[in-house]
Amino acid sequence: MGGIFMEQGCTISVPQQSMELPLILNMGLIFFLLWSSSYLLVQSGVDAMGTIPFGNETDYLSLLAFKHQIIIHDPSKALGSWNNTIHFCNWEGVACSRKHQQRVIALDLSSSGLEGSLSPSIGNLTFLHRLDLQNNGFIHEIPPELGRLRRLKHLNLSLNSFQGVIPVNLTYCFELLTLDLSSNQLKGKIPVDIASLTRLGELMLFNNSLTGFIPPSMGNLSSLNTLEVGINHLHGSIPEEISQLTSLEQLQLSVNNLTDFGLARFMSKATPSSLTDKSSSIRIRGSLGYIAPEYGAGGQVSTSGDVYSYGILLLEMLTGKRPVDDMFKDGLSLRKFVEIAFPDRIITIVDPLMPLVEKESKTYECLASIAKLVLLAHMN
Repeated sequence: MGGIFMEQGCTISVPQQSMELPLILNMGLIFFLLWSSSYLLVQSGVDAMGTIPFGNETDYLSLLAFKHQIIIHDPSKALGSWNNTIHFCNWEGVACSRKHQQRVIALDLSSSGLEGSLSPSIGNLTFLHRLDLQNNGFIHEIPPELGRLRRLKHLNLSLNSFQGVIPVNLTYCFELLTLDLSSNQLKGKIPVDIASLTRLGELMLFNNSLTGFIPPSMGNLSSLNTLEVGINHLHGSIPEEISQLTSLEQLQLSVNNLTDFGLARFMSKATPSSLTDKSSSIRIRGSLGYIAPEYGAGGQVSTSGDVYSYGILLLEMLTGKRPVDDMFKDGLSLRKFVEIAFPDRIITIVDPLMPLVEKESKTYECLASIAKLVLLAHMN
């Protein structure tokens, strides 16, 4: 049986057994309750168990993986708030974006006494702008997954115990303004592709065990104002391309195996104004043992300083001894060592790896002339 309804000339026939109003209302009410509860659940950011955040589970799980790698030491309980009782955006050291809700944009746990490995999962925090883990006890390698952080502007992993090489993948972080990997145990070469970080303003790699040359490609880092690569095992000359860095204010090269002669030419190109202009703000520190003494006393870079550095290099070639060798202390320097032996005992200080030199030979005369030339130049 069905019902017939008349309204403004229209006739509608509805089968009575097909739908019953109470049933329809009940089903609609159940559907609405299910929908509203799931909507509120997503908005609240926690699941039915109160553990896994919705909205951005990736960042949450990445932070948990980071925490799980800190298994050795957390004396200050910096990660004590990293639990399910509060939202991860309120965890200590974590900052989330206001524009992109529940996306982590900063992780700052500097000087927290943390010890352990840096989890590769940190590379999943793709909205991260700042990562500061300086002055902790992180060990093992820097995970190459950091190269996924394309929004990263500031990376500070200094004063840790990271080992291995500088990950080439870091050169994919094109937005980097600051890169500080100083005071670790990093080895290997400075990546040539670091020149792709064209926005980089500060590059600190000092106090590691880096080897090889300073890449000439660094001359493309036009925004660079601070370059510190001292206390490593770098060798070779200072690339002339570095002189193109017109924004450079501080250049730290000390305690390497760099040949500093030519420094005056480099500086004359790096500073448009005269090097004698005392208002110049650029600070440069060369390699210990090779750099002219007057530079350490605040003297201006000059060709005389280049002559001094070149002379030290010649004495090193002559004797096979470096100016920073342990034997040179208590007033004894490489120059003094040669001066004491000059002219009669030059043969006694010649590098033993050289072919045997006879005192009356032309080779001996040549070596003695080199020593004399260097000693005279250093006197002047």
